[in-house]
Amino acid sequence: MLQLNLHHYSPTDPQVWKGRVDSEKKERVFQYMQSLDLSGPVAIPPKAICLCGFSVDEGVRRNSGRPGAKEGPAAIRKQLANLCLNLPPSVALLDMGDIQCPDTNLEAAQTQLGVLVHRILSAGAFPVVMGGGHETAFGTYQGLHAFTDEPLSICNFDAHFDLRPVLNGKGTSGTPFTQIAETCAQDQREFFYTCIGIQPSCNTESLFARSRSYQAQYFLAEDVAAKPKETMSQLRTRLDGNLYVSFCLDVLHASQAPGVSAPQTLGLSAWQILPFLDTCLASSSLLAFDLVELAPCYDQQEITAKFSAEIIRKVIIAQSQKQ
Repeated sequence: MLQLNLHHYSPTDPQVWKGRVDSEKKERVFQYMQSLDLSGPVAIPPKAICLCGFSVDEGVRRNSGRPGAKEGPAAIRKQLANLCLNLPPSVALLDMGDIQCPDTNLEAAQTQLGVLVHRILSAGAFPVVMGGGHETAFGTYQGLHAFTDEPLSICNFDAHFDLRPVLNGKGTSGTPFTQIAETCAQDQREFFYTCIGIQPSCNTESLFARSRSYQAQYFLAEDVAAKPKETMSQLRTRLDGNLYVSFCLDVLHASQAPGVSAPQTLGLSAWQILPFLDTCLASSSLLAFDLVELAPCYDQQEITAKFSAEIIRKVIIAQSQKQ
C-alpha cells in the first residue's frame, strides 16, 4: 500500500476537542479523544477506535449536487466533543486528522483515504470515517480491499443506490458502489451489496436494473417503515462475514437531516432506521464504518450535524463493547 501523501493530509488541532467538565472523571467524548499527527512517526494502538475525516465534496460537484460536504468532518467534531460517554479505560479514542482534496483530483484523495484506512486496519484498530460526499465510500473501500482478500459485505443506508455509471473514468458521489463492483470484478472477488432506505422517486429504472445485475439486495424506505420485522429478518441474512457499513444522511427525513445535498421529503425517521443500524454495528465482523453527505451550509440549527455526532457516538460505544 502507498504511503500517506502530506499534500492531502491535515492533522486535527487538539483544541477542537473541548467541552463541559462536570467532575474529575472522564465523562464526555472530548476527554477521551487524543489527536494524532500522522505527518510524523506515530504508532496506532491495537483496538483503538480511530476517527478520520474526508473533507472533500468534489464528487458531489461532479454529480451536479449541492457542494458543502467537505465541511462535514469539522461540524461533526464540534457536536461530538461534548456528548456524554463512558468508556472502559482500555479503549483508545483517536482523531487521525483529515484527508483533503486541494485540487480537483478526487481520485488521488480517495487513494489517500484508502492509505489511511489501511494503516488503521493493519494496526488492528477500527476506522470511523466522516465524509465528505458519498465518494468517500470508494476511498474507504480501497483501504479495506488492500487489507483483506476475504469476501466483504457492504451495507449502505441510503435513499440512493449510488450505482451510476462511471463516465470517462471519472467517479462521482453517485458512483462509489459501481466503482467497488468493478474493482471486485477486476480482482475476481464477489460483490455483496445491500442498500437500506431506497426511494423509488430518486432512482431510475436503469439503476434498479443495475442493482439487479449486481445481485444487490435493497429495502425500500416504505418497507423499512411499514414492515420492520420482515425487513430486519432479511437484513440479518446479509450480515455474514466481514462487514463494511456506510451511512448516508439523506436516508433520513428532511426534518431530521436538512443539511444534505439531496433532502428527502419521504425519508425515514431516526427511530425507524436506528434498529437496523444497531444490528449492523453489533456484528463482530464489522471492519469499517463511514458517515457521509453532511453539508453544514444547508443545515438548520445544526440538526444534521448533531444527528451525525450521535451516530458516531453509537459506533464508538458499539465498538468499545466488543473489547
